[in-house]
Amino acid sequence: MGVAGTLSAADEIISLVKALGNGDYPGFVAGKRMEDKVPVFYFHRVDSGSFQKQLEYLKNNGYKSISLKEFEDAYTRNGGAAGKKVLLTFDDGYEDLYTTAYPLLASRGFRAVAFVSPFWLDRPGYLTWKQAAEMDSSGIIDIQSHSYSHATIPVSPKVIGFFHPGISPTELKDMPILERKSGLPILPHPPWGSPIYEYHSGLEDSRRYLGNEELERGCIEFVSDHGGIQFFEQKGWEKRLRERAKSIQDASRESPVFESEAGQRKRISFEVTAALKELSSRLKGKEVTAMAFPRHAAGDCLLTAVKDSGIRLIFGGILPLDSHRLSAGVRYITRVNADFIPRLPGRRRQSLFRILAKKLSLRLAGSKRD
Repeated sequence: MGVAGTLSAADEIISLVKALGNGDYPGFVAGKRMEDKVPVFYFHRVDSGSFQKQLEYLKNNGYKSISLKEFEDAYTRNGGAAGKKVLLTFDDGYEDLYTTAYPLLASRGFRAVAFVSPFWLDRPGYLTWKQAAEMDSSGIIDIQSHSYSHATIPVSPKVIGFFHPGISPTELKDMPILERKSGLPILPHPPWGSPIYEYHSGLEDSRRYLGNEELERGCIEFVSDHGGIQFFEQKGWEKRLRERAKSIQDASRESPVFESEAGQRKRISFEVTAALKELSSRLKGKEVTAMAFPRHAAGDCLLTAVKDSGIRLIFGGILPLDSHRLSAGVRYITRVNADFIPRLPGRRRQSLFRILAKKLSLRLAGSKRD
């Protein structure tokens, strides 16, 4: 069972098709001519079989993956670079970046950029600092910032779900329960039954809802009093827990409390500066010049924090960012999912229909597993 608020497989494909129709994707995805810019692709998890096919497609068709510095130099000169060049990027810093992507890139002469959140390194399922340092010093994978903690934040008292054992580890990373004092994610997870409030990326301009301790305590105790972890094996557990949560909220006279504007600025500034500080200190001789926004989301507070950080390139998703929101010397780069690598012009180019059908099939399979 997944988490309320996530897109269904059909909704995700509909959203993708609309974006294609609106011209949000690079022209080559829809079969138009290549623009005079280097296509930038992003990965998260790495499947060995799929990744090898993507690299072989690039290699067999004469594409070269360039370094971040080469990309920046070319972008500064003419807004891109003509020729068969791509920039490959990885978000989140999962361990398969080291075990799968790194050796495959090295064996084929490719390079990439990895955006990692220092808070998660040395934790189960993620890179170790030793692995990150090895890749960065190799020149094959350039380690850059993905914010300090990748945290999402609760933005309203609306309860959209509850923490339960059926939530996958990947989903848990993005859940919006944070320690009240530090504002960092609770590990390994909040107590089962904790409410999941409506949430956004912690780097948007929404202010953090500070939660309802009475509600959280009541839901956790309800689960504990009704079998603990076995409670979630009972039919209708979510309905019962929602009824309990509603009764607590109805009886509570507590007004929603949000962080102050100063607190918001401090939290977002920390996400930028702490990531740069730790990456620079833990990776020998590291210059951090690029940042990818978690969940491809950004707000004005974040852009202000980036202004004096030394970041020169910021990477997001397919949608552009209004240039007037950027400070001088900072450029915003749009990226496209790596599933669309076989849409680059070349031999054995895949149809858009085939790629969308595969994405839908994988998304449906994932929904069934949840």
